[in-house]
Parts: sequence; C-alpha cells; structure tokens
Amino acid sequence: MVDVSVILCTWNNCQRLGITLESFCQCRIPGDITWELIIVANNCTDRTRGIVEGMMNRLPLVYVEEPIQGVSRALNRGLRNASGVLVIFTDDDVDPDVGWIDTYWNAFLRQPRGFFWGGPVESEFEGAMPDPDLLSVAPYSVKGLDYGPVRRELKRGECFIANWACPRDSFVQVGEFDVNLGLNSKTGEVSTGEESDIMFRLVQAGNHAIYLPEARIRHFVPRSKCNYEHILARCLAGARSSARAYEYRLKWLDWGPFKLGLSLQILKRWLSFWGAKISGRGAPKEYVDLRIWMEIYKCLSKDRS
Repeated sequence: MVDVSVILCTWNNCQRLGITLESFCQCRIPGDITWELIIVANNCTDRTRGIVEGMMNRLPLVYVEEPIQGVSRALNRGLRNASGVLVIFTDDDVDPDVGWIDTYWNAFLRQPRGFFWGGPVESEFEGAMPDPDLLSVAPYSVKGLDYGPVRRELKRGECFIANWACPRDSFVQVGEFDVNLGLNSKTGEVSTGEESDIMFRLVQAGNHAIYLPEARIRHFVPRSKCNYEHILARCLAGARSSARAYEYRLKWLDWGPFKLGLSLQILKRWLSFWGAKISGRGAPKEYVDLRIWMEIYKCLSKDRS
C-alpha cells in the first residue's frame, strides 16, 4: 500500500516516454508520502520496456502490460494494479510542474471523500501553432485546457483531460473505464470520451469536480496532430461522445422537438459556413462546427431509424 499511484498508459511512444520519465524525476515529493508510477504498456512493440527498466533506479516504477489494444483497457489495467489511496492520471508525453503531485495530495488531504480534481494542460507545439480559427475548434488534446487562475468547481459540461486525480475508493462507486470508448476501442473509428464518461458517472454518484490551477502539466503536441484532418477526426469523435450525452437527456425528452432543435442548429452553422466562404475566408472553424452538429444528428437519428 502506498499513498499515491500515478497511472500513465503508453503505446509505441518510447522516445517521448523517456522524456516524460525524466521530467518526473524533477517532481517534488513530500517526505511523508510514498508513491508509485505505473506504466501500462498497451500492446507495445517498440523499446518501451527497455526505456522503463532504464529508469527503475531513479523512479518508483511499476511496469505492467495490457495486451489488448485500447486506452480504456490500459487505464483499467492500471487501476487494478494501483495500490495508492489517491490515483493520478496523465499521458506519456507530458512535463508536470515540480509541485504537481504535492498539489493533488494536499487537495486529497483536505477533502478525502466526495471529490476529484484536475488541472490545466498547456500545449507545447512541435512546429508552428495551428491557424487560430482552426485551433479554436480543436480538441483539448491539441489546444490545451485552462479554466483560469482560480480554484473552482467545474460547471456542467466541463471535464478534465490527461491531468486529473481521484480517490481509488471512488471507482468502487462507478466502476471502470468503458472499454467501448477511447482511442483504439473500435476498429476503423476514432473514438474518445472515456475520461468524460467516467467523470460524468463520478458526478452522478455525488462527487464534486474541483479545478486546481496550480496542478499544471505541459503536453507535447506533434506536427501530425496540428493539421486539419487530425483535428476534424478528433472533433467528429467528440461529437459522437456528445451524442451519447444527449441520449441520456432523451430519456425524458420527446425526439420530435429535439430533432427540430438539432436541425435548426445545423441550419445556423450551414449559414455561418457559407457566409464565411462568400466573404472570401477559408472558414475551417465554421466547417468543423457544421460537421460536428451533423455528426450528432446522424448518431441520434441512426438509433431511431
């Protein structure tokens, strides 16, 4: 049994993983706590194991393998191997602030039950920053996430990404990550939403989501994720996740008026897109926004056809 378990899932990204592990060596760990850094190798075929073994003498590493592809499966494997009373989740391409673990641990000591926490994610682009219009509709995994300089409870519809912490006992309430959600969960389809789904379940179970501005990480964004194709694919994946959230509301709402409302949203975006095109702009923001609402409509209509 340890105090803190940090869970980090990785898939064939050994070079960036090595940089991330070096950054963890700089984290300030309070002298009165014990911790472990669980590396979950998700069907890796590169040098991931060797990179981890090379850092064993510098960090309290636990190396586990999840042979079935899928980030949710890897996260669940990490949870099953975690022994900390507090679990912190992050990615294999980040650089946490020196006080990152300390910040989460102190928040947990203040409110050990009924709460979970998250912090800002600052994007560090490998190349030039994407076009501002396109960046404005990009997913948080590209543009980063920042809810401001003040601690506060999250509003409805807000969530954390790749940087959050939760008491391990809370997962007894809500279960594991949904293996049908997240990257590589389905063949031939980009999928997201595994984090927002489990946070929704945590809130439904009575927990409060608290934003900690000092729990900051920097997230490396490669050039391959800064292009229009990647951003559109991730936005459409997010739209499918949003459709699942709308499904929950439709348990109490009539489909007819709801369908009309969606159609009006699509018409509004269609007019905005063509207005931008006529004015001579490239309109990437307007086009992505239009496609998002069309994808939501398609998903919800398909279930009722």
